[in-house]
Amino acid sequence: MTVVSIYACYTNPYTTDTITIAPGQTMDVLLKADQPLGSYYMAASVYQGSDFVTFDDTAIIEYDGAATTTTPIMPVLPDFSDNETAHRFLTNLIALTSAPFWEPVPQPVDERLLITIGISVLPCDRPNINQCQGINNTIVAASMNNISFNPSTNLSILEAYYYNVDGIYTTDFPDKPPIQFDYTSPNNQLNGALLTTSRGAKEYSTQQGIYESYYRDEMVVFGKWEFDPLDLENIFDDKDGSFHIWQGGMDEGIPIPLVHYVVQKLPWIHYHEVPNATHAIALDNHIKYQMLKELVTYQNGIASSTNNYI
Repeated sequence: MTVVSIYACYTNPYTTDTITIAPGQTMDVLLKADQPLGSYYMAASVYQGSDFVTFDDTAIIEYDGAATTTTPIMPVLPDFSDNETAHRFLTNLIALTSAPFWEPVPQPVDERLLITIGISVLPCDRPNINQCQGINNTIVAASMNNISFNPSTNLSILEAYYYNVDGIYTTDFPDKPPIQFDYTSPNNQLNGALLTTSRGAKEYSTQQGIYESYYRDEMVVFGKWEFDPLDLENIFDDKDGSFHIWQGGMDEGIPIPLVHYVVQKLPWIHYHEVPNATHAIALDNHIKYQMLKELVTYQNGIASSTNNYI
């Protein structure tokens, strides 16, 4: 296989027998059919930091005239956590400088943006308190620079921009977080000053031709990329305490079979499923925040991705 583009951008042709692709990614890959006459499996498996998802997907590439009685040979797939193979593939995808319309990376920068991405909470205005499953009966929401996207029900932002429709979005998206803080500190997850966000449909507008530098673009996420839930330790001093998790039966954020598996292995965690609820919540009297911190940060770890984008 030869990768020739990713995200509709030409790459230097890269020949490989394995590709790594994430949800939402697009790649153009050329398959050279130069093998002896027959049928061959093309297989896909999950790549992630844990091994709870164990299924593979397969398809058969069949040459015209191949015998239908021959069983294809299953290829050897990389391990679920084969970081070396994934890293080798992704780091070999570079831009094709001879491609049409290729532009070199601009050196001077006109505007600098610092974007922090995280999980925040919003006041809950839902009539059913069971739907307010964040800390202290709030709503959990993703945010950028402390702004949580609030989509319009009438028109999309792109349509509003194209048709020049007012009232759908504003152009005052902040170019930096509202306050400065240690962007990689493990103590941020329950910091009330950082936890609360606000809704908005905002964009950051620039003139055409202005280069924007996402300098030290921080994606701050609680947890370790290689998180294993079974590494959680009982944080009660006497080891006799317990912890309760209430999870909605309609929760799409945390796989219920995964939670079932974890609580089976960790008997000090008690699991309760709420049939018509969504997100998971965790409670336990006076130590709930300490335990919530343990669960949210996965052994007090924090993953931080720092990149320079232009």
